[in-house]
Amino acid sequence: MAREIPDLLAAVRTGTGKGAARQARREGNVPGIVYGDGKEPSPINLNYNYLLKRLRQGRFLQTLFNLKVEGGEEVHVICRGVQRDVVKDLPTHVDFMRIHDESRINRHSPSGLPLDFKIA
Repeated sequence: MAREIPDLLAAVRTGTGKGAARQARREGNVPGIVYGDGKEPSPINLNYNYLLKRLRQGRFLQTLFNLKVEGGEEVHVICRGVQRDVVKDLPTHVDFMRIHDESRINRHSPSGLPLDFKIA
């Protein structure tokens, strides 16, 4: 079970920019973007409560997810950042980076030593 990649559910966001992001938040979603792997960035919406539950479980930024977008293909992603409201400390935007099977991820451990991970 430790090697199993958790799923993350999302929907395609039709618009981009400040107005579309505000509309998504009014509808109970958190806007996000998926970029990288030599492909065009794709805007997505994540359900607010679903995302908040995942964030509170911990290790969200270090977890490799299998992103399932409605009407699209499944891709492996890793979270690159979560923007939060200044006062309420709740998520307002999420950035994900696509990872393909031959990707290498470089992280630094708490002791400052680099760690290399290979997706296999």
